Amino acid sequence: MRDREYYILGEKNLIAGPTNRGHKSDGNNEWCEAETRLLLDKYESYLKHVGPMKKFKRKKDMWQQISKDIKTILNITKTPTQCENRYKTILKRKKKAVDNNNQTGRNRVPVEYEAELAKIAALDDSIEPEVLRDSRNVKTAEKPGNDQKSLKRKREKSVQEVLMDISKQKEEARERRHKEKMKMLEKFLEQQNK
Repeated sequence: MRDREYYILGEKNLIAGPTNRGHKSDGNNEWCEAETRLLLDKYESYLKHVGPMKKFKRKKDMWQQISKDIKTILNITKTPTQCENRYKTILKRKKKAVDNNNQTGRNRVPVEYEAELAKIAALDDSIEPEVLRDSRNVKTAEKPGNDQKSLKRKREKSVQEVLMDISKQKEEARERRHKEKMKMLEKFLEQQNK
């Protein structure tokens, strides 16, 4: 029976567990914790090297390097697309957990990989903090999603209200057609009287 293998990522993160060393994933898209932690660690270390005049011109190049690193360190084959999709899935799950935890009456849901995502958020300049403070003032970022939520929660109409609206629309259309006919008749009569 194999002993567990340990990998140290960065300076503080320790990953323990079976690493499937020597086994290829053969189309298996499941990610174990070691693979995910390595992915997040590499993303954190490479993120500052993405951009023009840097090591990686595009994030696509960064994902290719992360895929190679996972192959080298853990001997598990993951495509760059799988790595990118795993990262997006982690972000979606975090957002879902945070949204759940922000609603009253809900049980708390733990946020997976919270420490790693916090480090990445500190590095990523595309993520804006909710509150910015300096020595003179405090700025809070407005969330564009709040307006959309209020529109979605529009009150549902009762059957009677829907029928009244339909009746009103039909009446307005009938009135409009009547006015158009009357104008046409007036024009016709004017031409006849000439």
